[in-house]
Amino acid sequence: MNQIQKSLLSSGLVFVLGAGALVAISMEKKSRFLAEEKAGEDKKLFPMKPDDVASLTLVRGADRIVVVKDGADWRLKEPLVALADEGNVSSMVGALTSLEAKARLKPDQLSPEKAGLTKPDITLDVKSKDGTSWSLWIGGKNTFDDSVYVRAGEHPDTADLATVAAYGVNAFQKSVLDLRNKRVTTLTGAQVDALEVTLLAPGDEAVSFKAVRSGQPGQHAFEDGWQLTAPVSTPADREVLAQMVNTLTGLRATDFVDETNANPARWGLEKPAATVKLSGGGKEETILLSLQANGSANKAYARRTDQPNVFEVPESGYASAFKSVFTLRDKRVVQFDRDAVKSLSMTLADGKTLTLVQDAAADAEEPGWKITSPAPGNAQPWKVAALLYSLSSVAFRKFLAENVAAPAPADLLSQHGLTPPARTVTLLDGSGKQLARLLLGKEQGGDVVVMAEGGNTIGLIDSGKLSELPKTADDIVETAVDEDGP
Repeated sequence: MNQIQKSLLSSGLVFVLGAGALVAISMEKKSRFLAEEKAGEDKKLFPMKPDDVASLTLVRGADRIVVVKDGADWRLKEPLVALADEGNVSSMVGALTSLEAKARLKPDQLSPEKAGLTKPDITLDVKSKDGTSWSLWIGGKNTFDDSVYVRAGEHPDTADLATVAAYGVNAFQKSVLDLRNKRVTTLTGAQVDALEVTLLAPGDEAVSFKAVRSGQPGQHAFEDGWQLTAPVSTPADREVLAQMVNTLTGLRATDFVDETNANPARWGLEKPAATVKLSGGGKEETILLSLQANGSANKAYARRTDQPNVFEVPESGYASAFKSVFTLRDKRVVQFDRDAVKSLSMTLADGKTLTLVQDAAADAEEPGWKITSPAPGNAQPWKVAALLYSLSSVAFRKFLAENVAAPAPADLLSQHGLTPPARTVTLLDGSGKQLARLLLGKEQGGDVVVMAEGGNTIGLIDSGKLSELPKTADDIVETAVDEDGP
């Protein structure tokens, strides 16, 4: 055998030995993984997966609660028939299917009596979709390590005796109220596209308003607009309406005070203080709300008209229905897309005109702005962004004249100091098209008269809003000191 053949043979032996070592390591890792997996399975006390569970029977002292899976929903069957709280039932099922033994005990190590399992604190009977039955009995505490004694199996006489971590059984400390669906309405805030609220004023005088989701984007594309349709037809404040709808659809019972509504007058629901009709998702649901004196405090109650149950609800949920039409209205003086503004001119306090033009050569992520008058210069981008935000949020504090004809009558404009206006702010897009023009009139006390050019409303704003506008060009010019913003 020559040297080349010896070298090849040697290389081959090294390769075979190396490959064998890798295979051995791989088999060792696999064996270790399977051993760990088997150890984990050995700790498991519950043989089913969450999706296999068809029913649960929970017995705590004299209470017996039965929940069953009905399609995609969980429903209470005992002690009453009602929808179950999906979150709490799922939490209980998850805790059950993941329950692990800290230690398994042999019958001669501890008697069921000493473990508190002859009269268990909690018993859980579980049935799977294929009819398999399994039970968990929860006994007393092991004072040595604060664990809890349990038995798990098909029959208490043959079930395994084990200890589990105390936190592992917390999910089973549930009452009927815990496991009952406490939602007053089945609709979600996103589903509601119309609502009607009737408020019973003192003297039994009913005041109502209606609003619909307009489908028109607000300042940002993800914000749906709302439109008041009664008692006036006008854009609504989308944030106020959204908060109101989300509060009402998120209303949860803190207690169920009457299952039959046998005496609605007792709960103030014979003449409810508020009636709320929610529509959307192909459904329409009406909620009755009342507030009753209860000693030194008040309690709020609700009932859905298609259900007999009377709920006690948080007073804040009750209060959310009580909004004035003024509060619900969109009170913005001008509406425009801030990103579309490419040029701005405004009258300064000294009577000069400040003109800003977006610098197209600047970085598109943070456009630059140039001052073209009263003197050329560069504006601080963050201050321009703050100015546009302030202008978009200018809101009427009070309406002075509505449904003003176009063009607005000269005598009306003169009456409010708008001919000529004391100051103006004009916003243009890239093509020079006017997006909005704000007219500022005379002062009245601490307020200033305002109107959007082409708009049909004259009203007052807090004069403090004007303090957010530049007084001179120096307030917005870019300097070496504050070049990077605040």
